[in-house]
Amino acid sequence: MQQFKNTHLFTLLLVVLLFAVACKKADHSYVDYENKLGLYNGNTFQYLKDQPGGVYDSLLKALDRCPDLVNVLSKDSITVFALTNKSFVLSLRNINLARRDSVPRLPDLNLSNIDQQALQTYLARYILQGIYPSRELLRASDGYAVPCVLYNYPMQIQYASSNASGFLGGGPRSILFSDRNGSQFSSNWVSVNTITVDIKTQNASVNILPETHDFGFGVGFIQKVNSIK
Repeated sequence: MQQFKNTHLFTLLLVVLLFAVACKKADHSYVDYENKLGLYNGNTFQYLKDQPGGVYDSLLKALDRCPDLVNVLSKDSITVFALTNKSFVLSLRNINLARRDSVPRLPDLNLSNIDQQALQTYLARYILQGIYPSRELLRASDGYAVPCVLYNYPMQIQYASSNASGFLGGGPRSILFSDRNGSQFSSNWVSVNTITVDIKTQNASVNILPETHDFGFGVGFIQKVNSIK
């Protein structure tokens, strides 16, 4: 009986010890996370061009029509939310579906003939003034309203993390990125979570958005583009 009690006590102590070690590890990763793989020795525009597989071809094509933004990506201290090709495919599909349903029917648009000013205005919203790594966002539970480049339109960035190994907030870091739609109320915002954060270039902190994100944050961009004659 005494042996059973001793064995039971040893097992309990072992479980407590393992739990404490795991908690320490989770807390450490939560506070000290750094994307050591995402270090690029060049400016942000060069980074986008150098990525393999043509994953940013559509973004680069859009930037070709927006030289002011290329200059910003090359020189300014910024936080960037990078869009992959599929984000533009989704956006153009939704724009053109609306145009085909209009009376009279409107011709399809693509990145070559879409209104340049509208394209630049919305593309600028993915490039924010100043460098905000995810660690910086830990200081404000509600996040920050940060102006975009060129137009000072406020976007919202907020720290987020997934759960891992049963620990709340112990998983990889993420940033909740929102178009505030000119409103102070979060119920009116349109948001997306990043899939990768804190890639460091010589002049920026770069975060990557999921392929499912619709460039322009949906309805507002569609209406803007389709209202231009």
